[in-house]
Amino acid sequence: MSEIEKAIDFFSRAAINGIEQTRGYMRLAATALREKAERETRTQPGNLPLTLEQLRQMDNKPVWTDRRCGVVRADPQITRRPGMPVIHFNYGWEWVDDVLACGPIYAHKPEKSGAADG
Repeated sequence: MSEIEKAIDFFSRAAINGIEQTRGYMRLAATALREKAERETRTQPGNLPLTLEQLRQMDNKPVWTDRRCGVVRADPQITRRPGMPVIHFNYGWEWVDDVLACGPIYAHKPEKSGAADG
């Protein structure tokens, strides 16, 4: 059973049974979405680093750095800095300009170049 099928199964059972264990389900959903995104990456031409302007247009879209993935939030009511989106990672959020200062941000998971996973 694929991760997506597992997520669908768990979410369906949670909705029926009223289970409150959202953390585990959210992790499972995130894994399923990563699996889906990785499949889509294989069909995408190129995976160039995103610009700040492109990131401003990606509200609620997943993005990747060399080490982690997150979700862009560009809604000014959430970010409180006009024109500067944030990225929600599993540990919290960071301003996009701070993340860009550390390295590129991609729309799809970057291909590994034989380097050790960090």
